[in-house]
Amino acid sequence: MSTEAGSATGTRTRSELRGGVGDSPARPDGRQKVTGEFAYSSDLWLDGMLWGATLRSPHPRALVTGLDITAALALPGVAAVLTHDDVPGRKTYGLDHPDQPVLASGQVRYQGEPVALVAADHPETARRALARIAARYQVLPPLTDARAALAPGAPTLHEGGNVVRHVRIRIPAPMW
Repeated sequence: MSTEAGSATGTRTRSELRGGVGDSPARPDGRQKVTGEFAYSSDLWLDGMLWGATLRSPHPRALVTGLDITAALALPGVAAVLTHDDVPGRKTYGLDHPDQPVLASGQVRYQGEPVALVAADHPETARRALARIAARYQVLPPLTDARAALAPGAPTLHEGGNVVRHVRIRIPAPMW
C-alpha cells in the first residue's frame, strides 16, 4: 500500500498518517499551557503550606568553615533552616551506594551542592532567608581529572578515599 495514494482509494496520504518516526505527537496539555490555564506545581497554594529554598555552594570544591543560620531563622515567616546536622539517621543517599551527602558537611565537592534548606510561609520569604545565611568557605582547587584523583597524595573527596566502589568486570575469552 503506497502512502502517496489518495484517501479515495482507501489509503491515506503522508499528511494523514500519525505516529511515525520523527513525528511530533499532539500534546494533550498543549492548549492549556499556551493559554495559561495549566496549573503547574508552583501555581498550587494551600493554607499553611511551606515553601522551600536551597542554599547551594558557589564553589566546585571548598571546605565549609562556617555556617550561621541565626539571621535566617529570625526572619518572620521562616519555619525552619536545616543543615547537615539536622538530617536524621543516615546522612547520605545513592542509588547503588549511599555516597552522596543529603547536605554538605565539612566540604563541598561540586558547584551547586546543597548546603542548607529553608522552609518558609512564602517563596519570597524563603529566598530572603537564604540571603541571610552566612556561609563561609575556604576555596580549594577543584579536582577535575580522574587519574589525578587516584594518584598518591591526591586530595580526598570521599570518606575512605576517592574510589567509592571498585567493580571488577571479567570478560571470558572467546571459545573459538
